[in-house]
Amino acid sequence: MKLNLIFKKIMFLSLLNFIIFFIGGCNSEKKIELSIKNPIEYVYTCNIDSLKTIIKQNFSHQEFYGLSLASKERVLITEIFDNPANYNDFILEEFSTWHKCKSKVYFNKKNEPHVYHATYQLHLIPISENQTKVTIITTQSGIIYKTKLPVLPHFNRVNRLKELPPTTVEEYEILQIIGNALGVKDMPLLKIPNKIII
Repeated sequence: MKLNLIFKKIMFLSLLNFIIFFIGGCNSEKKIELSIKNPIEYVYTCNIDSLKTIIKQNFSHQEFYGLSLASKERVLITEIFDNPANYNDFILEEFSTWHKCKSKVYFNKKNEPHVYHATYQLHLIPISENQTKVTIITTQSGIIYKTKLPVLPHFNRVNRLKELPPTTVEEYEILQIIGNALGVKDMPLLKIPNKIII
């Protein structure tokens, strides 16, 4: 009789754990919707060669959230430049730090901003002799959600990225930096989407 009761309790607890795990999994996969979005492209009155110089001057020293321009020889990005359409492009990525960018959109339950990570491709297209369109293409966007246990050979903790949609905030900030360097006065103001608690 006692064994039967114990068995029933074990079955009940197992079922309860399964339900909690299932519900938690469903909630973690819910679709993220941004309340508003910023532009991710802009046409500048500037020829492409001059614009490339401006980008190099403003993004080569890790001043934008610790990100810096990556060389075309880096193994991780060579496939981007295999496409002739990307010949004039730049890649803005993080090399050694994961903590520079505090998200303006993604927050934890304590109302603290998550550390946000993304890689940005600055795609340049000449529109005319004196006009160039820049489009920001974002990959690997998300938050540093957890750290894995130390791993061999150096026993360093590894940051775990939870993939999330790009916020368009950082994308437009890149466009604004370029615009400010060119003296553009009529760019729209940056908009911050409503907070998303994760």
